[in-house]
Amino acid sequence: MKFITSLLAGLLLASVCQAQKAPLQEPDYNKPRQFLSLPLIVPVLMQQLDSMLTKPEGASVSLQLKDLRLNGQVVSRSDGYDRDLQSVVIRMNPGGNIFALSRRQLKEGAEWTGRIVSYQYGDALELVQDGTGYRFEKRDLYDLLSK
Repeated sequence: MKFITSLLAGLLLASVCQAQKAPLQEPDYNKPRQFLSLPLIVPVLMQQLDSMLTKPEGASVSLQLKDLRLNGQVVSRSDGYDRDLQSVVIRMNPGGNIFALSRRQLKEGAEWTGRIVSYQYGDALELVQDGTGYRFEKRDLYDLLSK
């Protein structure tokens, strides 16, 4: 009897150890979309992005994307330690979006990265390079976060 009890306890322990842990927070795929009015691909004027990198902390900025205008304030800038890298973080209104933008100067030219994200919404914009320049592409928030 003691052997059977020990065997059952061992099997129970093994099954508990094999159970998959649930994520701390399940993704909410039903969040509202904030960029519904925009097409999947939005061309961007590089002069707009370039000017944002020169703004000091606390400065107001504006980004025009087709029919959507995003206004915000610079909350953080790169410290200038690396002269080839410039970055800025902007809190955009409305929607509480965070726009993280970076430019790295390479021998071949400038390489840009950028994302406009808000955890309150289910979509985001990512700055992507194409053959002629850069553009924003709409992404699902959880697809972007899982990269």
